[in-house]
Amino acid sequence: MAAADDLLAIESIFDQIGEMFERIEAFRRQIDARVRNTIEYAERVGQGLVGRAGDLVRRLDALLRDGRHHKATIEWSIASFNP
Repeated sequence: MAAADDLLAIESIFDQIGEMFERIEAFRRQIDARVRNTIEYAERVGQGLVGRAGDLVRRLDALLRDGRHHKATIEWSIASFNP
C-alpha cells in the first residue's frame, strides 16, 4: 500500500510539472508578443529608431574595420525572431 501511495504521489508531481511547463510556455508566448509589439510601436513612433540604431552600429563597425578608431569597442548582437 505504501509503495502504491508513493507511486501515486510521484505521478501527481509529474502531472504538476507538465502543467507548470505549459504555463511557462504560455507566459513566454505572451512576453514574445509584448516585445514584438513594443518594437513595432518603437519603429512607428520613433520613425525607424531601431533601424537607425542598426545603421549607426554598422557604420561604427566599418570605422573599426578600416582601422580608423582602433580603440573603439562595439557590442552588438541580433537575436533570431521566430513568431
